[in-house]
Amino acid sequence: MLRPLLIIITVIFYSQLNAQKLFIGPEIGMNLIQVEEQEMGNDFQPAWYGGGAVDYKFNDWLSLRTGVYFSQSRHAYSSQDTSVIDLLGGFIDSSIAIPGIDLNTYTSINGRQSQYYIQIPVQANFSWKNIQLFLGGYAGIMVGSKQKESTIERTPLVENLDLGALGIPDFITSFLPPAYDESFSESTDSEGLRAFDYGLKAGLGYQMDQFGVQASYSFGIPDYRVDSGDEDIRRNQFFQFSIRYMLPIGGKLGSSSIH
Repeated sequence: MLRPLLIIITVIFYSQLNAQKLFIGPEIGMNLIQVEEQEMGNDFQPAWYGGGAVDYKFNDWLSLRTGVYFSQSRHAYSSQDTSVIDLLGGFIDSSIAIPGIDLNTYTSINGRQSQYYIQIPVQANFSWKNIQLFLGGYAGIMVGSKQKESTIERTPLVENLDLGALGIPDFITSFLPPAYDESFSESTDSEGLRAFDYGLKAGLGYQMDQFGVQASYSFGIPDYRVDSGDEDIRRNQFFQFSIRYMLPIGGKLGSSSIH
């Protein structure tokens, strides 16, 4: 009695195993990221995306999508600051307002922050003919970052007055900030950035035999910074477009369609 039951279970197991199919292949594309909002429109920039895709097919309409990818994210930031000129090293109290004279220095900082992640998505893929709908999430580990920043300082008092023509000695003007100063810096320091990212991912695709195209949207849950202070939360969120070429493992090339 036990032996026939074991035979039946074994036959069912192997028939189901043969019905399941594993596919792997390269996938490349780009992330389209809104890095800042402007009054005249939004500023979107492309970023790198690519890696190895893995699909595990359970039946004709359901499969599991995963893989290992390199994914780049970008953010823009800016800040403004106003400080009073330090006149003659503090010997003159510059906090006293003088009518008609601006004793302030205005500092403007604009920057771009890029993060690089190794990302692993896990999604359920629902197929109807050649159309695919995939829903799920992802987890990512940051492997690097790059920051580019420009700083502009303006001092209207020095900018609008010709101090030399007024006969002011050089040793006095040397204590004043420059009329206009612009500097640029780059850094790969990841301090203050969150090392682990996770979120939701959903999209649509079209698969024709081995070749497929897809568009998706990724929505990060945590702030990409460790401490955002009083600022609004900033997530890794972007549109994604990619192409893939999937090959069967242990099957015939002609039967490798995963739709």
